Amino acid sequence: MTHAADFAEMPTALEPAALLSALAGTGALVTGGIYAAFPVMVLPALDRLERLGSDRAAELMRSINNTAERPPFLLLFFGSALAAAGTAVLAGQLQRPTLAWIGAGLSLAAFALTAAVNVPLNRKLAAGTMDSPWSTYRRQWGAANAARALASVVGGVLLLTAR
Repeated sequence: MTHAADFAEMPTALEPAALLSALAGTGALVTGGIYAAFPVMVLPALDRLERLGSDRAAELMRSINNTAERPPFLLLFFGSALAAAGTAVLAGQLQRPTLAWIGAGLSLAAFALTAAVNVPLNRKLAAGTMDSPWSTYRRQWGAANAARALASVVGGVLLLTAR
């Protein structure tokens, strides 16, 4: 049963810090889930193509990357980062500001890792400028993807619990 004192402590949807933290946390969890789908399903399927002697793994990954660079994912990607940055600025207004700062930092680290590692690797793969297109790309991209998935999910949980 909810007491009046408990209700008074709950943030309302109108509180900017709580709203930004909820948006940033939700966005981080959704992007983290997308990133986590790659090592669980997408990359193993592409590896199977490569083992069968097909050169289609790199071709299909290029297609996936091109599909990702559309407004729905870009809005989620940039919007989540913007909400995380806003949460970091307003975190002092939340009940657990340290969780908000750490969560925002992890979410922004995933954003930065994507921009610094995954996107440049995607560009090299698209341009055909990698020595061994699939094996080199797969190893480097997969490691960065695992790090950004973990940072996104942990950051999202912290942002949602910061209130």
